[in-house]
Amino acid sequence: MFFIGSNTGSSFNKTYGNVDSRQLLFAGYIMWTISIAAISSLTVVISKEAKNGTLQVLFHSKYPLEIILFGEFLSSQMIHSVIIIILSSIAYFLVNIPIVITPELLIPIIFCGLGMFGMGLFLTGMSIFFKRIGAVILLVQLSLLFVTDTIPTAQGIKNISKFIPLTIANDVVRKILSNISYSQELINLIILSAIWILVGIIGLRFFINRAKEKGNLFFY
Repeated sequence: MFFIGSNTGSSFNKTYGNVDSRQLLFAGYIMWTISIAAISSLTVVISKEAKNGTLQVLFHSKYPLEIILFGEFLSSQMIHSVIIIILSSIAYFLVNIPIVITPELLIPIIFCGLGMFGMGLFLTGMSIFFKRIGAVILLVQLSLLFVTDTIPTAQGIKNISKFIPLTIANDVVRKILSNISYSQELINLIILSAIWILVGIIGLRFFINRAKEKGNLFFY
């Protein structure tokens, strides 16, 4: 609400035209909320299981760890969906930011969540191998707020962060709200999200194997 009240999103009008910049800024905040939930929910579960000494049980489950974590991801997203609805209602009644929910918007939201889930898998693997990386996860979450154009970001930074699903998803959602063509950006988002899921799975397995080799799993 501070960024909305301070007219932080006014620069979005240069890119997306004469649209309510507060709505575009709030849309980015919603996408950021979905993204950090995808990351934090996985690392929190793994850290909790490790501290309770039940992490090995997950490894011996008949289901792949990625499937178990995907279930946690879906559960987290459902909880955060309720939070988003509440925040959207508050924003509408307090500062008159219109609520726009269409099937068209669900597509980038879903693929953004999946792409960030892939990133979450990679970070989860790191948390298994390096153990205490809570401060790193927090730093990643805060960094995502400032480098992914959630809050207006310099073009040079966006050119680097465009490899993060959230950056492209923010652009797609805002173009939908601004009635601007977005087909190529959506294709890029889908491809990038698929790549991140693959990288996440490979990274998770790599760090798990390294943790087993080093015996890290026995020292939580």
